Amino acid sequence: LPYMQVETIYPLARALYCTHLFRLHSIPPSFDLPVEPLFSPGPMQPQAATMGPGSSSSQRPRQQTLQQQQKRGGGRGSSSSGVLMQGYGSGCGSLVELCALFESLLFETCPSVVAHLTSCNLPPLSIAFPWIVRGFAGVLSAESVLLLWDRVIGFHSVQIVAVLAAAIFHFKQALLLKVATKADIEVIFNDLSPLCPIALLQQFLFLSDCLRAERQTHRQTSQRQQRMRTKQRDRHTGGGQKETGASFVHG
Repeated sequence: LPYMQVETIYPLARALYCTHLFRLHSIPPSFDLPVEPLFSPGPMQPQAATMGPGSSSSQRPRQQTLQQQQKRGGGRGSSSSGVLMQGYGSGCGSLVELCALFESLLFETCPSVVAHLTSCNLPPLSIAFPWIVRGFAGVLSAESVLLLWDRVIGFHSVQIVAVLAAAIFHFKQALLLKVATKADIEVIFNDLSPLCPIALLQQFLFLSDCLRAERQTHRQTSQRQQRMRTKQRDRHTGGGQKETGASFVHG
């Protein structure tokens, strides 16, 4: 921010790193990291982060609030982000967990891209790892990075960084499936500065919700058909037993 003095910028940057961005460089189990889920099973709204010396002491009341929200939600998510993150654990507090979250989202939304890039000896994580470690600094434009970090502060979690990395791959999947060399793949990701991270996140979250709803509907339909087939088989088996008993009596 050019209009701010260095004496003002440095404390803010230090507080942002010590509160959130240090998780991008943390690997468990070197030390215990408090889990701060962004996408909880219950309804949750972005919270204003406390950036200051007392921010660490305010984490315990915030976590208690999250637990109360999860109990009130009854384990069912109402927001798109809640539906997206069901099944990926309670939260991500380290670099390893963020990488696992990125790969899980990518396998769920565009498995063909994962298979194609792996066949080209260029796993998706090898491309996205520098983005996640740097929090997209130097990858997106300065305005886009500030918008992304603003969401990190608001949700009090760095999970959104891994979600954005998966969203970029999904946005580029049509181009990625058309190329077959490592050089062409690197060209596709050469300049990401024109991308709008907030629009990509919204589109990706909505798509993930639709995929999960479709799979749940398909699963319920399959279970219903299985129950109907079981009933028909039991009915047919019962009828056959009655005929066998009747023939035995006449005999």
